[in-house]
Amino acid sequence: EFFNENDFFEESIDEIVHKVQNITLKDDEKDEITFSKTKQNKLKLVYQNEEYIFEKAYSGKNYWRCVVHKPIQCRARIHTNLENTKIIHFSDNHFHEPEPDILTCKLVATAIKERAKATTEKPRTVIPFVPVRDVIYVFKELSCTAPAEIKDIFGYFEKNYIGLIKEKESSLRSVPPFPIQTWNVFDRVIKNLPRSNNSLEAWHRSLSQDILSHPVVNKCIKQFIRE
Repeated sequence: EFFNENDFFEESIDEIVHKVQNITLKDDEKDEITFSKTKQNKLKLVYQNEEYIFEKAYSGKNYWRCVVHKPIQCRARIHTNLENTKIIHFSDNHFHEPEPDILTCKLVATAIKERAKATTEKPRTVIPFVPVRDVIYVFKELSCTAPAEIKDIFGYFEKNYIGLIKEKESSLRSVPPFPIQTWNVFDRVIKNLPRSNNSLEAWHRSLSQDILSHPVVNKCIKQFIRE
């Protein structure tokens, strides 16, 4: 049995409504300068839903060029001060459309990698908190930059929790033993719901101390009523 990974990128009606309701906020935020990292761990500047890579420093300014270079190098450029806190010159001469959804996925992947470096957390402990629609993309980004020594771990995770690609250049994946929806807890965190069944296990442990093992049905029902 297979599923199409592109299905995860289809927006629900609720998501579309949410975006429309927050469009003003997003327009305000997109003018802020933020930073990410390339796969080679080089600094990337993000501005107005576009990415720029460092080109050179000259005459008290940093020069940045658009990351898009196919079929030709995009002519969009940004000049900032040496501290990268202020834009001195901005040439919005893009020949391509921005891809804010893909950019968001990249930023999430970068944040996960940086968090893994700064804490004892591993990427596999952070991926469950990524929105379902972004899990596969983020997994791909992490897998591409993972050291060769742990590639087998990513292969195991893909086989059992993501789904293996049916064939090269295909968007079809085999349904894994543990589909993404069964272990992803993003929605539960947003709704402030428990992320595990620990509370249920604690209740069961408490209940087992009050009644004998394998109680008869009537006694079990009475205990449930008392609970």
